[in-house]
Amino acid sequence: MRRLLALALAALLPQAAAAQSVDAGYPHTVMTALTEMGRNPVAKTYESGRSFVVFDIGSGQGRLTYYGCNDAFANCKDLIFATGWGEVPGVTLDTLNKWNREWFITPAIQNTDGTISLTYNMVHAQRIPPEQFRATIERIERAIGRFSKALAPGSAGLQANLPEERVDDGAPLPALQSLD
Repeated sequence: MRRLLALALAALLPQAAAAQSVDAGYPHTVMTALTEMGRNPVAKTYESGRSFVVFDIGSGQGRLTYYGCNDAFANCKDLIFATGWGEVPGVTLDTLNKWNREWFITPAIQNTDGTISLTYNMVHAQRIPPEQFRATIERIERAIGRFSKALAPGSAGLQANLPEERVDDGAPLPALQSLD
C-alpha cells in the first residue's frame, strides 16, 4: 500500500512543479505570473492560431509569443518577448548597432516600415521559477527604459501590436548581422 501511495505521489510531483513555475507548455502559469506581477495580461491569438499574451511593461505594452509548439499550437516550449516603437526620429542603423553591442539582452531591429522592435528570447521557457521569470521581465523593462530615454524620446511610445514573427518552430532565430 505504501509503495502504491509513493508511486502516486511521484506521478504528481512533475505536475506540482509545473503548477508552481512558469512554463510555456502551461499558458495559465504565464498568465498567473504576469497577473501576480500586476502586469494586466490579456491572452490573444494570431490568425495563424499561435497564442500570445499582451501585458503592461515600461510605459506601454509588450508581448510574449509561444513557440516550439505542436501542430495545434499547444505544448509549447519557448517564449519570445517583443515590443516596439512607432517611427523613431533620428535613429540610424549605426545607432541601433551601437545599442545592440551594448545591450545584447534585448536587440533592437529596425523593421521595413521604419518602426523599431526590441526582442528577447526566453528559450526553453519550461519550469522557470517565478522569481527568475520576474527578474527576467524586470531586466527587460530596465532595457526598455534605457532605450526609451536614450534613443526614442520623440517616438509615439511602446506598442505590442506588432505583426506575428514568422519563425519556424524547429529553427533557431536568425542571428543579428552587424552593418558596421
